[in-house]
Amino acid sequence: MPARPHRTRATPPATVSGQRARSASDKGTRRRHLLDAAEAMLGERPYEGLTTAEVAEAAGLSKASAYTYFPTKESLFLALLERSLERWLTSLEADLGRRARTPRAFARRLAESLAPETGLRALLGRLHSTLESNVPDEGILAFKRFLATIVDRGGALVETALPALPRGAGPRVVLTLHALVIGVGSLSSRTPNVDRALAADPALAQRFEVDFATELAALLEVILTGWCARPATNES
Repeated sequence: MPARPHRTRATPPATVSGQRARSASDKGTRRRHLLDAAEAMLGERPYEGLTTAEVAEAAGLSKASAYTYFPTKESLFLALLERSLERWLTSLEADLGRRARTPRAFARRLAESLAPETGLRALLGRLHSTLESNVPDEGILAFKRFLATIVDRGGALVETALPALPRGAGPRVVLTLHALVIGVGSLSSRTPNVDRALAADPALAQRFEVDFATELAALLEVILTGWCARPATNES
């Protein structure tokens, strides 16, 4: 079984829950505290085991106050996913720069950058089935617009790193990566009850062992190599 990453416990920030946030700065601070608490708690327990009330308490706020910033639990964690995606992509852009790479090197670097992002991967795996299911329409629209910018930025990064890709293929590669992260992430994660059951049969457990970074890099390399071998066309 892959080693479990070290988890840190949420620490309530220094806020006074009895005082109303009046300025835009105060509201921004409280919103950030909620997201920080949600992120820390997601590192300790699965999404399904968390509640808005618990996150609010960890952030030093009341449940009612939390709902003024995020109308549903899904809205809260969708906002956390947005922040996590922005942080991850910004870091990757700074790391990769504008240097061309081979499909293998690029695939490995992407996989390495995502491996420690357990919270991000957990939220991506719940995006379409859960997080988007109980969010006001305006929240969904705002998130989809944000996601479009992430796809465009990621696509530009892919095309810079892999000049052999057909022009305009970058965004499609990003969407393919999205699907791979969800699939491989699901395969590489086991619930505690499955771990307990498989402990009785180590040989069987080994057959279902999947290392996220290794598997993602291998699959992505094959896909990128295939994309780079495609002849350029003028089809729209």
